[in-house]
Amino acid sequence: MSAIFANWQLKLLALVLSVGLFAAVAFQENPLTNTTVGATIEYDGIPADKILIGAPTKNFPVTLTGLKADLNVIAPSNVTVVVDASKIKNGTITVTGHTKIVGGGSSVRPLNDTTQIQVTVDDRTSISVPVDTRINYAEGWTANPSKTVVSPTTLNITGAASELKDLKAFVAPAEPIAASSADIPSLPIQLIRNGHNIPLPNDTFPPTKVDDSALIASLHVEAVRPNQTRQVPVVETPSGSVAPGYRIVAIDLNPLFVPVTGPADLLATLDSLTLTPIDVTNASSSISRSVRLTLPANITSTVSSVTVTITIQKNPVVQPTPTP
Repeated sequence: MSAIFANWQLKLLALVLSVGLFAAVAFQENPLTNTTVGATIEYDGIPADKILIGAPTKNFPVTLTGLKADLNVIAPSNVTVVVDASKIKNGTITVTGHTKIVGGGSSVRPLNDTTQIQVTVDDRTSISVPVDTRINYAEGWTANPSKTVVSPTTLNITGAASELKDLKAFVAPAEPIAASSADIPSLPIQLIRNGHNIPLPNDTFPPTKVDDSALIASLHVEAVRPNQTRQVPVVETPSGSVAPGYRIVAIDLNPLFVPVTGPADLLATLDSLTLTPIDVTNASSSISRSVRLTLPANITSTVSSVTVTITIQKNPVVQPTPTP
C-alpha cells in the first residue's frame, strides 16, 4: 500500500499532464470554431390586418459557435430565427429575433442570442380588380363589344395596401383578331399600375395571393367587318348576232355606275358588275330593256336594275368608187 502512495505528488502531476496532453490533441482535431448558415425566419403572431413588405424569410445569416464536429452536422434547416410579431405597427421598424437550433451537439449555440431585423409593416387588404381587354383587330375588322367575354371578370387580390393601390388588370391577345369568332384559352392576365406593367408582388409575408386564379384567363371575342360604299361601273355584253345587214352602233346604260355596299376587303376586289346578256339574235331595231342587277354575296346596292338601250342600225349603203 505504501508503494502505491509513494511519490503520489509526482504521480498526480504525471496524470494531469497526460490528461491535458490528450485533451490538447483531441481539441486540435475538433477545435472550437464558428460557421455561418442561412436560417429561416418565423414571424409569429402577425395580426390579421398587418403584412410585412420586403422582410427576410430565408437564407438569413446566423453565426453559430461550437466544436467543429458538432457544427458539421448542422444544416440550415436546423436553424430558425423566431420573431414575436404580435405587436408590430405600420412603418419601417426593427424587431428582435431569437435563434432556435434543432440537432447538433451540446456545444453548438448562436454567437449572439438575439438578432435585430428591420422590416416594413403595412395594412393587409383585399381588393377586386376588373379584368379589362386590350385587343387589336386586323384591317377590315372591328370589335363587337357585347360579344367579348373574359373569364375571370375580376381578380380578388389580398396583399399590402400600398402595393395594391391603383392596380389594374388586363388581357391582350398576341395576334390581331381576323375572324368573326375566336376563343383564346390560357391567356396571361397582366397587371399594370400608373401605366407600367408590374408582376404580382412577391415580397410580402404572408404572401400576396390571388383567389381562384393563377393570373390566367380565357377570352371569347367576336368581330365584324364594317361596310363601306363605293361606285362600281356596270357592263353589258349582248349575246347573239343582229339581223344580216344590221349592226350595233351604241350600248347605253342608265345608270352607268351603281353604289354598292359591303365589307372593305370584298369591295377592294370588285371592279365592275356584269349584267345578264341581252339576246340580240336577228334583231333589226333598237332594244331597250330593264335588267335586274345581280350582286355578289354580302354586297348590297340601292339600285336594283339598270336600263340598257342597244341601238341597232342598218348598215350604210356603200357606193362603188367610179373608175377613172
